[in-house]
Formats: sequence, structure tokens, C-alpha cells
Amino acid sequence: MPCRDGRLIGAVAVARGIGVLRGLAAAPVPGATGTSRTSYEAKRDAAISAFADGADLVVVHVAATDEAGHDGDVDAKVAALGQAPAGGPRRVSRGNRTVAPSVGT
Repeated sequence: MPCRDGRLIGAVAVARGIGVLRGLAAAPVPGATGTSRTSYEAKRDAAISAFADGADLVVVHVAATDEAGHDGDVDAKVAALGQAPAGGPRRVSRGNRTVAPSVGT
């Protein structure tokens, strides 16, 4: 079944651009930075709100660990891993709603 109302939650420009090119709406989320200072809670709340508002697909892009790795910043990578939600990336399904990681760090 095609997506009718897809949303992208994330701060990294390339992820937002790919989402928009694929037809997802990408709105800014206060506190979402794409760095180790990102607010995972703000992203979670935005995803919950998107589903409550009728979205049938929500993509949450979490980039803090990946961006630190690209920068070669070991301290930032360790810090980002320590701040990530407990349990790390995982796939969660409820009915036709699925959350799955694209890359596990």
C-alpha cells in the first residue's frame, strides 16, 4: 500500500532532502540538531504527534553517532552512544506502523 501521508523527522540536510524527494513532509523539530546535542525526546514526541495527526509513515533520522564518526571525533561518538535511547536502534511494529533503523551503530 502506498504512503499517503509520510513525515520525516531529522535535522541533517541530506536526510531531509532524500525524504522530501521521496514525498515525505519534513518539518523542523525544535531540539533536533543531528549532533550529540540532539533531543531524542523531541524527536520521539514529534513522531507520536505525526501518527496522532494521521501520518501513515514516519521516518525518524538519528544521526548523532554517524556524524561524529564522519568527523573522526571519537569523544563525540562515545558521548552520542551514551545519550542514545536505551536499547539502541530497534524495529517496532503496531498494525501498519513500523519503526526500523537504517544503520545500527
